[in-house]
Amino acid sequence: EYAFSPNFFSPTQNGYHISCNGLCDGELSTAPQPFPFETYEIKLFQDSANGALIQTDTLLLNTFPPSSFSYDSLCAGSYVVQFTSQSGCVREFPRTLYEPDSLEVNGIVSDVLCSSDSTGAIDLTVDGGVGVGINAFGDSINFLPYTYDWTGPIGFNDPGSVDTIGNLTIGGYSVIVT
Repeated sequence: EYAFSPNFFSPTQNGYHISCNGLCDGELSTAPQPFPFETYEIKLFQDSANGALIQTDTLLLNTFPPSSFSYDSLCAGSYVVQFTSQSGCVREFPRTLYEPDSLEVNGIVSDVLCSSDSTGAIDLTVDGGVGVGINAFGDSINFLPYTYDWTGPIGFNDPGSVDTIGNLTIGGYSVIVT
C-alpha cells in the first residue's frame, strides 16, 4: 500500500473554471507522482464513476518526469477522475468546475418630454456574469467592474463605461455589457 495523491489543476478565469455562463471551456489536468512508478489507466466520468464516460487515457509513470494528462472543453459540472494502476489499485477523485451566473441586465427608461428636448435617460441594473469573483470554496472574493459600450442615434457620444446615461434625445439606444 502506498499514498497516491495527484495534484489537480483547473485554471480559473475571473474566479471561475468556466469563462462565461453556458460555455464549455473548462480544463482539468494533473501530473501525479505516485510511488512506485506504474502505468495507470485514467478515466474521466461525468457526475460519478457510474456516470457517462468522457475519455480514457493511459498514463505512463515509469519515466522521469512522469507524463501528465489534461482534459479541456469541459462544461460546468461534477466530474470523477478514476486512476487504475497496473497492479489493480483503483482511486477516484471527484472534481467540480464552476461557471458564473448568467448575466442579467434590466433598465429603467425615462422618455424624452418633448421631441426637441434632451431629457431622456436610461438607468441599468446588472447582476450575474463575472462581476463577482468566487474562490475555491464558493465564497465571493472581489467585485470586478462591468463594462458598458453604448450606441445611439447620430450625434450621440458614448459617455464611457457607465451604467446610466442622460440628456438623451429621441432615438434608439443600445448597450453591450461585459
